[in-house]
Order: sequence, then structure tokens, then C-alpha cells
Amino acid sequence: MLRNNPIQLVCFTFIPVIFLLFQVAAQTPITHVSDAPYCQYYADMDGDWIVWLDNRTVTEQHIYLYHIPDSTVTQITTDGSTKSRPRISGHRVVWADHRNGNWDIYNYNMLYPHLNDYPLIDYSGDQTEPDIFGDSLVYIDKRGGPASSNLFFYDMANINEIQITDDAMGQQFHPSISEYGIAFQTGAYGDIYLYQFYNQEILDVCTDIYEQRNPEMSGRRIFWEDNRNGNWDIYMLYYFYYYGSLKHLEWPITPLMERNMAVKPDQCDPHIWGDNLVFADDRNGNWDIYLYQFHNAIWGTLALISDAAEDEFGPRACGDRIVWYDDEDPNPAIISESDVFMWERPAGADLSISGSDDKDPVILGDYITYT
Repeated sequence: MLRNNPIQLVCFTFIPVIFLLFQVAAQTPITHVSDAPYCQYYADMDGDWIVWLDNRTVTEQHIYLYHIPDSTVTQITTDGSTKSRPRISGHRVVWADHRNGNWDIYNYNMLYPHLNDYPLIDYSGDQTEPDIFGDSLVYIDKRGGPASSNLFFYDMANINEIQITDDAMGQQFHPSISEYGIAFQTGAYGDIYLYQFYNQEILDVCTDIYEQRNPEMSGRRIFWEDNRNGNWDIYMLYYFYYYGSLKHLEWPITPLMERNMAVKPDQCDPHIWGDNLVFADDRNGNWDIYLYQFHNAIWGTLALISDAAEDEFGPRACGDRIVWYDDEDPNPAIISESDVFMWERPAGADLSISGSDDKDPVILGDYITYT
């Protein structure tokens, strides 16, 4: 395990802070994907497929698969035990499963449906929080005991497992994988790190004294929830190569949007796909779904996607679609009734724009070095 410190940030100069809020002007393109009894939640999406966790039978918990073009729904699990964090990439669905008395990683392969669901990782101790990108699987492993919680990588194409972290780094949580690396959280109060595939190094992403949690990664962007300002914001780290050296730029995504707001809202559940960042935001008194679409490495425009009366959480983006679940229970501490929804941008749809321009430039100097 390699660590690389310090790292330099290359910064842009004299950037005007412009914030645009887009509202969808066409007919609201939202599909009610699941309306079975009780809870359907923690959805994920890739291509034409949506997967979610489902409690419709009350006594059992299953994973369901939804085919968007024909609205076909398929139950893909054969055991009703407790499950968590379903993720889909291509023809594979993975999740954490408790059917054997501890947490294992299970898999369903759409190319071989006759195999049903079967274990991928079932060592002693718990294996939890899977994430998948193509044939690459990442998860948290506790085979070393209750106090051990390390990051593991599994190459499904070559059947090769690699341990990324050890107990000396503390406990790991919430891994997110892309083609370039794995973002993850360390420690109960949360610092964010990146394991880079290219040179097999672990880099500091954010080690601010306040709490950071729930990292999400796509391409060379990493996002997380951050409470350094007294509320929960979304921050981003963008990294790239500059004359052969690796540079990192930390960018406050939502704090810039809130500059002129007397009461700062909270944001949670960030997810990024390509240039589309989605998250939940409570600025209107309950949790709504927003899309921030990047137009370059750091700047973009904000669109309100759904502002239903119920709280809405867990957005996941893929292409021009966004999937999420609602919380219909009036008690904010529990979820007893929830459904899955999908927004799809109609072909040729336009947006109406309202905007504000803060003419004070943000001056960011030349280079910043973390130590």
C-alpha cells in the first residue's frame, strides 16, 4: 500500500461566480416505476435497467430488476433474507446478503439467468457495501474481526482479489469505483481517500477536521457530503495531469450556490454519471431531487427535477435518466412506505432559466500544496 503526499492543486484565476437555476419547462417526464405495497428503495440504474431493494412481502426482502423499454419487473433473488446496497453495471447486479448468518456479496448475471443468484464473496466475517464498474468489484471486508474493516478489490474477469487497505489505516466505509480508481471514507468522523489504479497509490482527497462522508466517483471527479460550514454541503475534487504531474482541485459545489441564502440548506446522497451530478436538497422544507449538469470541469447549471410533497432520497443518474425513491412515512426516523421513480429528459426538451450573477471574482492564485 503506497501513500503519496503532498499533492499540488492547480487553480484557475478570476472566475466570476455565476449560478443558474433551471426548471424543467416541458411536461414533467417522471415515471412511477414501482408502486407495490410497503418499501421499494435504494435503487440503482445502468443502461435500460433499474434495480432496487423490495419489502413488498413484509416478511421477506428481495432484489427486483426493471427493464425500462417494456416495464418488465423481475424478482432476481431466491432467498428472502436481509439485503443491502444493490448495484448494477452492464449485465451484472451485486448486493450484500445476510442469508448465511453473516454478510456476503451476491451476484446475478443477466447473461446466465438460469444460474439464479449466487455468492461471489463469502469469506468468514462480513463483506458489505459493494460497488461495481464493469467486471471490477469493490467492497468492505471484515474477515479480520469486528474491528477490522478494509477495502478489497475483486477482478471478476480474471478472478483476482486485492486487499487495498489494512487495519493501520482504520476502518473504511462507502467505496465508490470508476474506471480510474476507488473513492472511500475512512474513520467514524470521515476523511475521504482515493485509491488510484494507474500507480496503485492511496491519495488524500479531503482530511478536513470536520466530517466528510458518502463519497461518489465518476471519471476524474469525486464528490462527498461535507459539514465544515455548519450544514451538509456537496464538495468535489477534480484531479488531472498537468505536464506529467498529478494535480487536484477541490471545489465547493453547493456552498457557491448558497452564497446569498440566509438559511443554508442541507444536501445528501450525491451521485455522478458523466457530467450529471444528482443529489437530494431540503431548501424547500423537505427533500427534493436536483441535477447539476457540468459544462466544463467545475462549472455547471442546476435543475430541480422533482419537488413532490414527500421526501425524496437516493438519486442515481445514468445518461439522461435519474432514478430515486420517496419516503411517504411522516416519521422522519423510519421508512415504512416508499416507491421508486424515474425522470427521463425528453428528446429535444428545453429548460427555462432564471439566474443571478455575483460580479465579485473568485481569485484562486496559482498553486496550492497540501501537506
